[in-house]
Amino acid sequence: MEEVRNTIAERVEGSGLYLDVMDGDNDDTVGILVNIQSLINEIKEGVKIKKEEVSVMKNRISAVSRLNQLFEECSTSLKTCQDNIPQGARRLRNQNKENQSKSSKDEEKENKELNNLTWLQHISLKEFDTIPKYMKGRTQYETLTNAVDEINTALEEKYSFLGRTFSNMSNLQEKKRYKLLKSQEYSSTKGVHFITAEELKGTKLLKSETNRRTLLTILRHFKKIYEIRGPGSIVRYAPTRLPS
Repeated sequence: MEEVRNTIAERVEGSGLYLDVMDGDNDDTVGILVNIQSLINEIKEGVKIKKEEVSVMKNRISAVSRLNQLFEECSTSLKTCQDNIPQGARRLRNQNKENQSKSSKDEEKENKELNNLTWLQHISLKEFDTIPKYMKGRTQYETLTNAVDEINTALEEKYSFLGRTFSNMSNLQEKKRYKLLKSQEYSSTKGVHFITAEELKGTKLLKSETNRRTLLTILRHFKKIYEIRGPGSIVRYAPTRLPS
């Protein structure tokens, strides 16, 4: 009964509003009706937008639900695969992990070697202008700078290679090279980084003995580099370590 009473009251109230509107001024009535229609249109448009937003949200919820389902299925499949890996594949996986571990250790060793590397310092323009004419000849500053870069590149490549672990080398040539480079070290070269003429033969400027003699003489003149001779006929060129 209460619901019926409320419905009748709402209709009576609505009828009263209708009569008020109809009994009023025609212009006012038209204005009110236009405003009401405008509000109704806005409400309809708002309802339409909300329905579209609700539809989008439903689609997103459905998509998330499907993704969760797929994730659970993938997790189950992955666990099943892991529990049923053949023994041969397990050994291969363990070997790969071991190789990755060795590779990581080699990389750490190489980085440590390079971090401690003594680099050859460039000659300044001021120093270049003081080179005796008999020593400079036709040497250009740019040529000397490029020669220093070549030596540093050779040093970096050499000590990056020596930073690797010998037992992890599978290539016979690499093992031979490693032994050769190590054989050039002795008590006087401990903690010293050096390069030999043989290692510079692959460079552009320093592969020529004439260029090598001229450019290295200038670098030695400014104490940027020094020689370590012997035992035997081997000559090593070591960058001068800057005072710490």
